[in-house]
Amino acid sequence: MIAYKVLRKHNSKLYSAVILNSKYTIEYKKNRWIKPKIGKIFCFAALEDAERFIVDTDEVWEVKIEIENPIKVNYILDTYQITDTEITMFWQKNIDGTHRLPEGTILADKIKLLRRVV
Repeated sequence: MIAYKVLRKHNSKLYSAVILNSKYTIEYKKNRWIKPKIGKIFCFAALEDAERFIVDTDEVWEVKIEIENPIKVNYILDTYQITDTEITMFWQKNIDGTHRLPEGTILADKIKLLRRVV
C-alpha cells in the first residue's frame, strides 16, 4: 500500500518530523524497510493530508507500508514536549493522548521510503 510520511532532515539524515530526541527516534533511509522501536509508524493515506502536517523545512516522502496488526488510535500525545516515558505508556499501556489524530493518519507496522514528493 502506498502512503506518505512527513520527515525532518537533521545533519543530512531523515527522521520523523515529531520524535527527534528520544530513544525511540527512527532514522529513515531510502529503499530500506523500517520498523518502529515501539508501537507503530504514523503516516498519511493522502498527500494532501501529509502536506497539512508540514512545518518549516519538513519533507514529504511517498512510502510503501505494511500493516500486519491493525489498531485504532483516536488521540496522540503532545508532540512538542513528548517524553520517552509518555511514549512507552502510550504504546504499552494503551493510554490515549490529548490531541486528536491528524486527518488521514494511518498506522503502519513498517515502511519503506520510495521518493521525496514535497
